[in-house]
Amino acid sequence: MTRVVSDRRGAMRAVHSLFFGGVWLSCFGWLMATGVLRAAEKNDSSKNDPSPGELSKELSSSAVSDADVIAFINEQIHKGWKDAEVSPSPEASDNEWCRRVYLDILGRIPSVSEVQSFLKEKSKNRKAELVDRLLDSDEYVEEYARNWTTIWT
Repeated sequence: MTRVVSDRRGAMRAVHSLFFGGVWLSCFGWLMATGVLRAAEKNDSSKNDPSPGELSKELSSSAVSDADVIAFINEQIHKGWKDAEVSPSPEASDNEWCRRVYLDILGRIPSVSEVQSFLKEKSKNRKAELVDRLLDSDEYVEEYARNWTTIWT
């Protein structure tokens, strides 16, 4: 039984990674390449920006590192904020961050003991470790399956 749960969890993580890592980033890239660049062209404020075709070539190049892609996305987000004359919300506190992660991944708020356990951890990677722990849980597999079952039926 443990083997089946382990395989099912691994399969669900693989599907999740493919969908959200591949399709979502592809859609996000397409939106950024078409919507943001077209809006910038209309405003005529960004004559030095690459065309959508150039952007696609730049991002699809094997020489582009993850850090370059992240830097590009962050740059475009900051530019969008500046163009829209808005500023981001302040960074979430550890309590808020923990609550949001539980809601996003498991679809529920964390218990008091779960929040206290997270806050007691002093590791630099505690956020990544919490996300990994939640994604490896049976509760995540059930929540993810429930979401897709609801969508597909």
